[in-house]
Amino acid sequence: MNRKITALGMWLALGFIVSLFFHQFPLKVGQVLLPLHFVVILAGAISGPFVGGITGLLTPLLSALIVGKPPIQPPIAVFMAFELFAYGLITGFLTARGKNIYLSMLLAWIAGRLIYVLEIIVVAPMLGFHMGTFYALLISYLIGLPGVAIQLFLIPVVFKRIRSLKQA
Repeated sequence: MNRKITALGMWLALGFIVSLFFHQFPLKVGQVLLPLHFVVILAGAISGPFVGGITGLLTPLLSALIVGKPPIQPPIAVFMAFELFAYGLITGFLTARGKNIYLSMLLAWIAGRLIYVLEIIVVAPMLGFHMGTFYALLISYLIGLPGVAIQLFLIPVVFKRIRSLKQA
């Protein structure tokens, strides 16, 4: 358990530093490169579903409280927290059971994006926020494709390298 808590602290710190760095740019670099998604998926793959899920849940909320981004109002940080929770939990669960890292990431992306879509389309209006249509969500996902491509290339490489170091 101490190892998991230590790993969680490391991933939370890394997520916060990455968030702080990417929010320094005037453009929406974070929406294009998806740096928190990268950290959370890697946390789940390397440190397991508990650490990955909690990292995903807490990182956007801590970043929102300390840096102000992602925003609390509208509740983007809260919605991201549940999306990233799914990424970390599912990737961690599947890779811990020996599933291929690509399959784990794909299933996590599908589940996380589905959660985010439901939050924006169903939950946001119930809270009094009208954050866009399905078309607006599609555009935001297209903007994030470079980040997904980077994740698809880098996460398996880093994951396999760290796994090989653990076994050595």
